[in-house]
Amino acid sequence: MGRGGKGLGQAHQDNNELDQLGMCMSLRESARALKRRVRARPPFDVQSRAVVTLADILAAQERLRGRVLLSPCAEAHGLSERTGGRVALKLENLQRTGSFKERGACNKLSLLTAEERARGVVASSAGNHAQGVAMHAHLLGITATIVMPTTTPFVKVDNTRKWGATVVLKGESYAEAFAEAQCIRLAEGRVFVHPFDDADVIAGQGTLGLEIVEQRPDVELVV
Repeated sequence: MGRGGKGLGQAHQDNNELDQLGMCMSLRESARALKRRVRARPPFDVQSRAVVTLADILAAQERLRGRVLLSPCAEAHGLSERTGGRVALKLENLQRTGSFKERGACNKLSLLTAEERARGVVASSAGNHAQGVAMHAHLLGITATIVMPTTTPFVKVDNTRKWGATVVLKGESYAEAFAEAQCIRLAEGRVFVHPFDDADVIAGQGTLGLEIVEQRPDVELVV
């Protein structure tokens, strides 16, 4: 090693850091293109399994029992009268975060290994997924970083922070927030919790359908 040179270990570490920096720069540079793609047709490439089965959803239902509200599916008399049919509403607004999105977040986080939980999680969201990840990460003792667009309503940002998550406001679109979340994943080694493009998240959301069938076995159409 010459004067002013670096050891092989340090050089290897520097190269890794440069690779990560280059990837982050590339992600940021492509954020505008991603923004257009997400708005037109979000890319769909399930991360963990290609097919979500009924068995996966049934397992998720057991996993979520007692941790996510079994929301009522109440008949909506006014809508029934106006439409001439029997209409019922699945009241997911009664969930602690006000949305069904916490189902997927809870299922995904519950399936993380001890090593993954120790690394913490990162997610990108404009609100509902953010709150679901933040709440269930808190309940499971997992640190969470949530990247949200700067245009996110303050109430959703505040509610996410109340669950102990670190909130990073980045970009004016979801695509830009997503790109920043990938940079954080690379830099900190966190597990990325996708809002929809993940089989475990999909299985968690699917529990909503099981409940509808159980509560309204005569259902003919779900909107």
